[in-house]
Amino acid sequence: MSLLPTSPGAARAYHVPPLTVLRPNGKVYVRRRDIEERIASVFRDDPTRWVQEAKKDLPAEVLIHLIRYVARYDRNTAGDLIFELSKRVQSVVLRWARGFSQVEADRIIETIQRDIIEFVLAEQPSLGSDFLEVAFSEAVKRRTIKLVAKAQRLRPVSLSTGVTTQESDLPDLRLNGLEELLRLDSLASRREMLDKARAAVKDPRHFEALLLRYGHDWPIESENADVPTLATRFGVSPRQIRNWIMKGLESIRTALGVQL
Repeated sequence: MSLLPTSPGAARAYHVPPLTVLRPNGKVYVRRRDIEERIASVFRDDPTRWVQEAKKDLPAEVLIHLIRYVARYDRNTAGDLIFELSKRVQSVVLRWARGFSQVEADRIIETIQRDIIEFVLAEQPSLGSDFLEVAFSEAVKRRTIKLVAKAQRLRPVSLSTGVTTQESDLPDLRLNGLEELLRLDSLASRREMLDKARAAVKDPRHFEALLLRYGHDWPIESENADVPTLATRFGVSPRQIRNWIMKGLESIRTALGVQL
């Protein structure tokens, strides 16, 4: 049986409480005005419609507030809302977790989903749970980037090539003019061409840098310290990475006879 307040008077009486956890600077997070207005609007609606609203255009920050409120009264509704929140988390994670096998990507998604749900359902609010009501996408993005960086460091590396041994890496190589590799008739043909490209680049670190740069969209450098970059991965300067890429592309161009 639902314990949600269903009377119009109870709904209208709901006051959106401020966030209370102090940040290191002594201040608290403050929701955007449109988020607070949407929360108040949802509470004026019939609670039985909350799940349907969540499936439409309800901002994730509002959804999180509803879950934190309703989890105390109605586990069924909370469960349905958490399911919708999990889909929002997955959508954000997939924007930032690239270049992984399906198994790896699923593991990252599940880890972030679990972390976010634990924050939301915690009995005592925290900076993490409050920040989710202020900037959900940014919070998920930050956690994803950190987990991706950790996963990349832990990936097994082939001693013969210096490149991670994921088979899924191979068909994803895109090097401008080398996109024709992806249009070859068979996977075997693509593998053969990629093997030639790898053999043409004498230093395995250079080929790995090419693979990460063009196959998985890794930046050479970034102002955001949380973003994994080629310069930090290999411990060299951005200028050195650019030299590696230039020389590697030239070697591949010569070996395969394509224009880059």
